[in-house]
Amino acid sequence: MTDQEIRARLHKAADQKLSGLQDDPWLAQRVMNRAEEEEPVMKKKLSLSVVFVLVGILLVGTALAAAIHTDFFNRVFGGETRKDVAEHVEIIDNGKGGLESLFPRREYVTMDAETAERLIGAQVMSEPVTVQMNHHTLTILSAVRDENALVMEMTLENPEGENALVFSQLLNEEKGAYFANDADIFFCVDRAAEMMWVDMEGSTDTCVHLYYYCVFFDDLPDGEAPVLTAMYADQPLSALTDDRGRHVEETPIPAVQAVRTRAFAAEDGAQIALSPFSMKVTLTPACNERGAAMVSGDEEQMIVVPDPDSLARIEIVFEDGSTYTVIDQGGNIDNTVYLCGGLGEEALDTRIVLNRLVEPEKAAKILINGIAFICAD
Repeated sequence: MTDQEIRARLHKAADQKLSGLQDDPWLAQRVMNRAEEEEPVMKKKLSLSVVFVLVGILLVGTALAAAIHTDFFNRVFGGETRKDVAEHVEIIDNGKGGLESLFPRREYVTMDAETAERLIGAQVMSEPVTVQMNHHTLTILSAVRDENALVMEMTLENPEGENALVFSQLLNEEKGAYFANDADIFFCVDRAAEMMWVDMEGSTDTCVHLYYYCVFFDDLPDGEAPVLTAMYADQPLSALTDDRGRHVEETPIPAVQAVRTRAFAAEDGAQIALSPFSMKVTLTPACNERGAAMVSGDEEQMIVVPDPDSLARIEIVFEDGSTYTVIDQGGNIDNTVYLCGGLGEEALDTRIVLNRLVEPEKAAKILINGIAFICAD
């Protein structure tokens, strides 16, 4: 991450406020030791009892891994840590006497553990990664990704009291937790836009339990590791006037293997990539009626960035006739965790993290504003 990107991210963190449901568009591989010239190993027959013991150990290890994955699935994708939210009105402090804001209805569904394990279990990172920032310890407990999005379960701890993040249940429903103005730390996934959801019941004064959902600016190919950038100083980062006194560390996140996506396409050329937990919608300029013009490149070429609000209704229709309504602006339903537009090489992608796991192979079609996207694989 360049210094310019770091300063931009810090500025963004210091200027967080409730402002609607739309965000602004903004490797290391594991080292494997291998002996190239090993001495030949004498093969021996194993007794039947030894074989039974080894099989038992393997079964216990597999069952333990599945149990750990199940907890992860239920917390980050299911309804274990969240409850359905009815449509409601809140008064948001905008510095001008308050602004009335209508929050959408949200519904959470928990997929059975066996199906979830089959869909993404093999790609889940389950060996914790720890990053130390002053007195703060950030631990990535689990992570899973596809080429478009990354989901992580994390804890942020400080024995002296963890107050680097500002969070609430209302923020969980809106743009998520953000860094306090006096925070001496900051972290983010490189080349990604994020939302942090805090487990209110699972957090304490010294430990914040959070779920990190992010979408990549560009596709992250299978085999590459996302990178977490952590920054800290001996004073609030917002008080720094230059780079002196600021420490920056980059940590590869061992979620290297990408969950597979399934391609869908409409007759006009628009495309969708659907994974069990994310969706990438690539509209054509012709169907982007509400886009915003931007200047791109040295030649000041005008491009049109899709407005995520143009995706007024998204539905996944499954082969059994059931439907998952991802977004319905008319019905004030939002079953996404996070959404960000203006991404991809030509800024035509809108990437969405879903609020539940789905089976792409069982999706018959996807409807966007009534337009059908059919499987193109």
